[in-house]
Formats: sequence, C-alpha cells, structure tokens
Amino acid sequence: MVPAQHDLTIYRDRDFSQVFTFKSHGAAMVLTGYSAKAQIRPTPDSDTLIVDFTTAISGVTGTVTISLTAAQALALVDDLAFWDLVLTDTLALRQTYLEGQVQVKGTVTRVGGGVGVG
Repeated sequence: MVPAQHDLTIYRDRDFSQVFTFKSHGAAMVLTGYSAKAQIRPTPDSDTLIVDFTTAISGVTGTVTISLTAAQALALVDDLAFWDLVLTDTLALRQTYLEGQVQVKGTVTRVGGGVGVG
C-alpha cells in the first residue's frame, strides 16, 4: 500500500490537533487493538527526531488523532520537515498510512508579549 500524502501546517506556540478518519470499502475501518505512532523528522531518512505526536485511536469509529501541545510546537523551528503516521495492527504488522511535509510557521499574536498602544 502506498501511503496517502497529507501535508501539515503547524504554528509555533499553538496547540495542534488533527483527526483522520480511516475507511475501508466506504465504511469506518475498525481500529480496535491497533496502535499509532507519528513523528516529525528533518528528512524522511534522518535519525534525528524533532518531535513525537501524541496519538489517540477510536477503534470503532476508525479515527486517529495526532496532537502537539503549545510547548511542543514552540520548540519547533520555522522550517520544512517531514512526518508520517504508522499504524500497527493486532498481528503486530506495521504500515505507513499517511506521510507528508510539515511547514512550521511563526506566529504574530502572542500571549503576554508585545508593546501596548497608547
């Protein structure tokens, strides 16, 4: 199976979360007993890990949520990186379902920062 391409845009110092729904033959894929792992690296073949996403699976609805806290996103560098999502099934078979680029962007509005007007 060739992984689906899905690029992400993550804003530094913002919480990030995205939900993916997996389907098989038009119906929700049953992911009960599966585990998920997703990471960001500088290049697809790099040994350097930038960050691990937190993952959550809803087995019956076929959804996988990936997320980063604002603190994790704050540590990211404004640059292009790469990510993928690997699911491991109940027989311990691993498969990459999604992959793509990650664009990390800075933010203009910050909590408690900046100069007041007036």
